[in-house]
Amino acid sequence: MLPEKRVARLVQQADTSLTTDPLRSRNLLTDALAISPYDPDLWQQRAIAHVKLGYPDLAIGDAYRALLLVQELLEAHEESEFGFIGLVAWRGRRAQPKDTFATGDADEVSNEVEETEGDYESIPEITEVEDKDLKQTDVFARRLICSSLLEIGCLLDAWEQADTSLKVYPEDEELRKIYQETDEKVKQGREKGVSDFQLREGEVARVIYPWNTFEPDRTSDETVGHLNTFVTKASSGNFEVKVTELPMLVPDAKEEGKVITKTSRQLGVYATKDLPKDTQVFSERSILTVNNRLFDPLCDCCNGPLDPLNTFSCDNCDDVMFCSTTCKDEATEKYHPSLCGIDIDFLFKSAHTRHSVANDASATASSSTPTKALYSLLLLRTLAMALTQDVNPLEILPVKYLYGSSPPPPPPQKPPTLPFTFPDNILSVFHILTRLEVDPFKVSLHTFDIWHTLTIHSKILGTASARHNPTSGQPEVAALHLCYSLVNHDCEPCLMWECQSEMKFRTLREVKEGEEVRDCYTDPRIESWKKRREWLMGSLGGGCRCGRCVRESEADP
Repeated sequence: MLPEKRVARLVQQADTSLTTDPLRSRNLLTDALAISPYDPDLWQQRAIAHVKLGYPDLAIGDAYRALLLVQELLEAHEESEFGFIGLVAWRGRRAQPKDTFATGDADEVSNEVEETEGDYESIPEITEVEDKDLKQTDVFARRLICSSLLEIGCLLDAWEQADTSLKVYPEDEELRKIYQETDEKVKQGREKGVSDFQLREGEVARVIYPWNTFEPDRTSDETVGHLNTFVTKASSGNFEVKVTELPMLVPDAKEEGKVITKTSRQLGVYATKDLPKDTQVFSERSILTVNNRLFDPLCDCCNGPLDPLNTFSCDNCDDVMFCSTTCKDEATEKYHPSLCGIDIDFLFKSAHTRHSVANDASATASSSTPTKALYSLLLLRTLAMALTQDVNPLEILPVKYLYGSSPPPPPPQKPPTLPFTFPDNILSVFHILTRLEVDPFKVSLHTFDIWHTLTIHSKILGTASARHNPTSGQPEVAALHLCYSLVNHDCEPCLMWECQSEMKFRTLREVKEGEEVRDCYTDPRIESWKKRREWLMGSLGGGCRCGRCVRESEADP
């Protein structure tokens, strides 16, 4: 069967399923995109399915790709990178008579991608009708981006995109309504003293998507046994992993009394023997570690200090230095080939600028805070490892076993708690892919789709450690460590961590055999329980319910 006919059949069935079974519709459209990744209508339709499923963040990612591809198709005769293939595929699907794919099961359709051969002069110019239809896709994509940003709570992002889109389509009433609503909310927020940073940042759900087959059952005997092989080695037999019950967390402190008795099955780390005070009990190494130091650089692989008289550089670029041949060899084997010679300075630029999908859909993205810049660098390192090792990014260690979320509970769903902004989670990711020379449409669909990167983002936010510069107080090093991530939080910790080239734990007091060991995910010296909860909201996904916070909140509500 011709590819355009296969795609048309999938789209027909997806459209039929959209209202009654949006998940099936989404999966059918994903299959269609595997065959025809440069058709903007398919990305737009999958964005609609994601809206129906309650994933506005995924809808934004799909709508943004639809918007980019419309521009590519309109420029197909100007040697656009994706426009020629996309225009041929788009026309081929639209030319199919509906009765040719009214029967048959799309599940039997092959997903083999067939390349289109030809040259830019061999296809007819875009007709007036085609131009109108493509611009309709364009305006619909802009509406989806704006409305989804508004739903998430990214008020300033939504206002900016609606404002710039209205300059392209000044007669569009839906864009105007979104603009007026966001304009009013932004003004109200600023009048109340809400910062632009807060107005820009929204929240999305932490969720294991129904189609995510990479997430292990973290509390199964098999997984716990596998994790214990790592924990036993890192702790020299001092610790073991067990299944534990943790209190359910909610973002609104006023609601905590209603859920205080509810718990969820999670993992915890327990002492296998009595451990004396002020003793190093744990040491773990990771290459998923990054830094943003511009001066006095660290080892690119382990972030350990560099000896000026004994450093090792890449044989093909002078961008990075290593502290040992061991680090150099491991970097060469596991991640550096995908990053060699690549300029990633855009991740460090200030993000307090206007990001416009209307004026420049591929505008340079940058991270809005030093911490988010480090998170973006961790995502970059993760994707580079996946490319170099030729595996899905959700399968590499330690990402596979890091906690990002639990399977979705039955309704009502937990409130969204995962921070989200258009520059950090969409624009920055798109630029990371292009800098890695990854086709953001074709290759990324099954390895670096938007849900992959958002899942990784959730895991990074919940488990990454960060080391601050003692002079400036700004974070300068971040890392992901599998065993470290398994230690749960408490504002009265019994362990203190430090990370140079390795993550190390030291006991703050005596620890008894069988006791669960806890670390503090923020500075335990912060006296205000409200301030600690505010700082911990992003990593914990809810208000801290440790003994200290509960005790202090009851004494001083």
